[in-house]
Amino acid sequence: MSAKVSKHLRRQRRARKKAIRQQDRYGSPVQSQPRHSSPESAEQPTVRAQAVRTSAARTSTAARIAAVLAGCCLIGAAGGSAAFHLSDTQAADPLRVPANYVVAPPVADRLVCPPTPGTPDSLGESGIMEYADRDESVQTSRDALLFASAWGVAPSAQWGTITQDGRGEQDRFQEETTPQSGSNSQLLADREPTLAESQDTDLPTVLEVQPLEGVAVDDAPAAAASFTYLAEDGPQSGLIASSCTPPQPSRWFLGPETASDSASLLTLTNPNSREATVTVSTYSPEGSTGGLGSTTLLVPADSVRTINMASLTEDASAMAVHVRSSGAPVASHLQTSRASGSGGQGTDMLPALAEPGTEHHLLAAPAGADEPPQLWIHTPGEQAGTVELQVFDSEGQVPIDTPGVFTVEEGAVTVVDIEGLEAGTYDVVVRTEAPSLAAVRSTDDGQPDDDAQQNDEAQDLSWSAAADAVQPGFGALLPPAGQTDMHLFGQGELTYRLLDTSGASSEDLTIEVEADRSTVISHGQLQDQAEAAGLDDVHSIVVTESAGEIRGGTISRDDEGRYSIGDLQTISPTAQYVPLRLQR
Repeated sequence: MSAKVSKHLRRQRRARKKAIRQQDRYGSPVQSQPRHSSPESAEQPTVRAQAVRTSAARTSTAARIAAVLAGCCLIGAAGGSAAFHLSDTQAADPLRVPANYVVAPPVADRLVCPPTPGTPDSLGESGIMEYADRDESVQTSRDALLFASAWGVAPSAQWGTITQDGRGEQDRFQEETTPQSGSNSQLLADREPTLAESQDTDLPTVLEVQPLEGVAVDDAPAAAASFTYLAEDGPQSGLIASSCTPPQPSRWFLGPETASDSASLLTLTNPNSREATVTVSTYSPEGSTGGLGSTTLLVPADSVRTINMASLTEDASAMAVHVRSSGAPVASHLQTSRASGSGGQGTDMLPALAEPGTEHHLLAAPAGADEPPQLWIHTPGEQAGTVELQVFDSEGQVPIDTPGVFTVEEGAVTVVDIEGLEAGTYDVVVRTEAPSLAAVRSTDDGQPDDDAQQNDEAQDLSWSAAADAVQPGFGALLPPAGQTDMHLFGQGELTYRLLDTSGASSEDLTIEVEADRSTVISHGQLQDQAEAAGLDDVHSIVVTESAGEIRGGTISRDDEGRYSIGDLQTISPTAQYVPLRLQR
């Protein structure tokens, strides 16, 4: 921090203290300027981030101006390491003095991939766990997709493992590059991509992307990472295709398996330089499980801890899990599997849910002829209410035997079988009167039964979670194991591009999405589009334009009946604008 900025901040602090002393002495409130929800709406001079994109000197100057004039704060990876109190609402200031936007240093963007699913061999009270030997059939991959900045600068990036004792091996696969002449595009698909696979490991793995100085949010690099798991045998047999996620202070999960011969392990990875205190609370069909179903655990900096969910329940009832951390955000991954003896009957990495809502679009949920999918709902507040359930396929709304309207209790977990569906893959829409969390559990891949092979088909399970409305910059990395179909639901027009494993891209591909029916782009269609574009294969999908309101999901299947459900998610920019409120 420069001497001028330090001097200015000292003057601000002295002015605040003087104002507070006057308020206490005379009992008259200090008049403050109106608070603003964002730098752009503040009635004060601001500095645009794009003015600081070319040199360190200009960056330093703009940073001093932004601090003095209370302008924008640009911080990389909002879910990462900067220990600030963030607020979406403007609460009353207890000191009755105006709030300011302060310049914060950029930090590395981190996406955390889960450990390889396994069976616990030993687990201590402090969360230190040893795994039993995993089956020889287990195959895993962790893949990254990075896009350079709008000015053609690729960031420094590395893969690294995290152990229970600290950071493990680090593999820097890219150094920061210089700007490329003629490169200037805010559209991700027009930028130079980098594809990188991590080293083979069973440990939690972190994709760490270093920030670029003086780059506006819209111009910043962007990154996504995925985790793929395939096991043909063993207690954790099945297919998993999931996204690697940034650390967050709060996450929900629905549906860890708790019956005998099942395993549900919650992994808490802290890639930050300070420790985190994590509280895990559980809920059942009767509501909160209280102290018997909750625990608090300290996760040291740069380390991982594990909780066996069987220790938080006394029966096999339906469960919702809330993970909250303070001190530092953590990446939460909940592995769940079911088995019969030594043979596995499916495994999944449960989708992490953010906050309760009143409308949920649960895409690509398969149903078997004799195994209906289950709708799970949890209403975490103190309000009960009605639920409206609708199911759609490519022809429109599908009639079901389950009541389309029913009631749920406050604080409880409710499980409803969606009866009356033929074998197939469906999109489910749920609307609730009270804010809720929702997901669909499937135990069949939804493919028509072949009598000759029905008994030989592998068993698996997977979950469909609420999908966000797709925007430009959304995408998905397709798993190398399995064949992936893309499901779209809503109304409008979606434009996307395909990338192959060499980084080559197709031209824009556009599809019309009709209202109230599923739109499916099959694996075969994606392959045909890639071949027509001269691509070797299909590594990932990147959305370039979205008109209307459309949600996207994926389902990946192998030839033996294993499957995994995913969705189209934002490819995270490595910098964001963050509102900062300092409170005494």
